[in-house]
Amino acid sequence: MASPTVGSTNKASANSNVFTHPISLPASISAGDLLLVIWGKSGGSSSNQPYINTDVSGKKWFQIPQQYTSLRGSISIFWKVAEGSDALTLLTDTATPSNHLSYRITGHGSAVWAALTDHAAGTNADPPSASNTGGAQDMLAIAIACCPGTIVASAAPSGYGSLLTNTGTTFPPGMSGATKALTAATSEDPGTFTTASAAWGAATILVASTGITVNARATQEAAETLSQVDPNAVITQEAVEVLSANALYAVVTQVATEVLSSNDGSTRSRRVIVIGT
Repeated sequence: MASPTVGSTNKASANSNVFTHPISLPASISAGDLLLVIWGKSGGSSSNQPYINTDVSGKKWFQIPQQYTSLRGSISIFWKVAEGSDALTLLTDTATPSNHLSYRITGHGSAVWAALTDHAAGTNADPPSASNTGGAQDMLAIAIACCPGTIVASAAPSGYGSLLTNTGTTFPPGMSGATKALTAATSEDPGTFTTASAAWGAATILVASTGITVNARATQEAAETLSQVDPNAVITQEAVEVLSANALYAVVTQVATEVLSSNDGSTRSRRVIVIGT
């Protein structure tokens, strides 16, 4: 099976302090496409992280657990399987500039993994190694760098192409993204971007080509598992992993997931997001 491919991209910036951050999604979105948004803000504090305005965006966007840089930037990752009429607006409790890249991806398996890292200062932002949990398969890897001010990559990691950059003006962090098709892979370590010295953050995102049928995992506010075997299992907070040897049907939304199974095995918490249908 071939690796997922990027159908179109977009980018935009909020160059002043704002509370509301409308996202510019790619063009030509069709139902079933995977929409991926990488959002960055100035300031590396763990506070004032973005959250989804569900009144505008609906409840089917997912947010990958975020990790912030130590000084001047922060990365947050959001994704959704498109319905054909899609929007995303993010909110912050404190006004801040922001910057983002967005991707429309086809040929995907509705599963996304990511790893994030940060560095106090130095040249050449280095996205970390990321792994999937669905076994070897063709995947699309997206490497991301987030640097302060107007610093963006002048070159992508070796073997990566389609360098996409967005600087904004002065305040938002510079964002850089690049892609690579992977064949029969379980992990990827992209290597370094070419960037000037800065306090950078970086991420590696993997998009599956095939669905994961035995694992259903969700994040955000809550998840409920309904099963003939275990009808009362309720897991809240950041993530839930439901493992089933014979999952028949899975429906996943932003705030809850319902898994119907004739033989639900067990549940356990995990800080990785993978959606299996």
